Amino acid sequence: MVAVFALLGLLLIFLLPLFFTHPLALRELVLGLMIGLASIWAAFQLVDDLTKTAKRATGPAHEGDAMPRLVLRGVDLQDAVLPEAELFRCDLAGARLKGADLRSANLKVANCACCEFRAADLRGARLEGADLRDADFREADLRRAELCDADLRGGDLRGAHLRGAILRGVELKGADLRNGDFREANLCGANLSTAVITPLQFEESVYDDGTRWPDDKPPPGSILVESRDKPSP
Repeated sequence: MVAVFALLGLLLIFLLPLFFTHPLALRELVLGLMIGLASIWAAFQLVDDLTKTAKRATGPAHEGDAMPRLVLRGVDLQDAVLPEAELFRCDLAGARLKGADLRSANLKVANCACCEFRAADLRGARLEGADLRDADFREADLRRAELCDADLRGGDLRGAHLRGAILRGVELKGADLRNGDFREANLCGANLSTAVITPLQFEESVYDDGTRWPDDKPPPGSILVESRDKPSP
């Protein structure tokens, strides 16, 4: 902003001789410059106000908040670079996040119903308790992501990478998991009762008595572990 004022000052000095030769033209020119300067100042103020508003809206997460911290329904964030973004309890329903970089982002308890996360990078992201119903995670990278108690009913996870992901208590009824990679994932207490799966994609994944598989048949290579909620003898 200082540079703009300096440039205008130099321009006025350069045009000063016109004051004696063409005073009317100079007056009109100065008036135009003043209007332009006012417009530039208003634009800077608007950007500053928007920046401050965004910072307030996406500030430190308070997990006791009941209302959405930021409403971004249907926003187009395709290929956005947002690693470690603070999106706790944000309303992103229907947002387009195809190919976005959301590594280690905090999306806990966020409303991401019907979102498009296709081919997005969500490695290490926090999605505990998030509403992910009917979301598109095709070919998304969710390795080591935490999705405890998330609602993925009707989600499309074909070809998604969830190796080592934490999926305790996740609701996956009606989800399409074909050709996804769930190796070494934690599926304790997850509900996959009506999910569409490819059996060989669950090698070394762990489950417990609370896990619900299609036809009650755990896939080959999965490992039964003792339930954390089981009382000690």
